[in-house]
Amino acid sequence: RTYCRYKGIPWMDVSIPYRVMNADEHFKDVEHKAYKDIDGMPSTWIPNRNNLFVNILTCIALRKKEHADIYIGTHKGDNMYPDTTVEWLNSLRMNLMIATRCLIQLYAPFWDDTKEELLRRGGLTREEVNMTYSCYEGGEEHCHECATCRERDEAIKNVFGE
Repeated sequence: RTYCRYKGIPWMDVSIPYRVMNADEHFKDVEHKAYKDIDGMPSTWIPNRNNLFVNILTCIALRKKEHADIYIGTHKGDNMYPDTTVEWLNSLRMNLMIATRCLIQLYAPFWDDTKEELLRRGGLTREEVNMTYSCYEGGEEHCHECATCRERDEAIKNVFGE
C-alpha cells in the first residue's frame, strides 16, 4: 500500500476474513527459523490460499468484461508450497482460460527468481524496499525471525550491503 501510494499506483483493499482460510490456526505458531531449516511443510502454508487470491482478482478484473492480465508475485523462495509450483501455475492458467473464455491471462514473472535476484533486477532503492512488507508475524514492523523475514533480510544485505 505504501509503495503504491509513493508511485501513484491505484490500490484496492480487499478484506478476506482469516476464518475463511483458517489462517489464525496457521499463523499462531510461526516457525522462527530459515526455510532451509524447516522440516516438511512450513506452518505458514494455507491450502489453496493463492487460488483464492487469484480468483478474487479475476472477479475484480472481469468487472469491465474485457481482457485483463493478472500478475502474481510468487518467487523461487515460495515454491515449497504446492500452490506456487509450475504445475499449479499452468493448471490455474488453463482453468482461467476456460472459466473466463480467455479474458484473463495469468503471469508469474518472478517464479524462477530468488528475492535477491528480484531486488537486483527490480532497481528499487533502499528507501523503496523499506516500503515493502513480508513478515508472517503480521506486526507493524518486521520480526526478522520468521523464514520470510530471514530470506528478505539476507537478500537486502546481499544487495545493499547492510
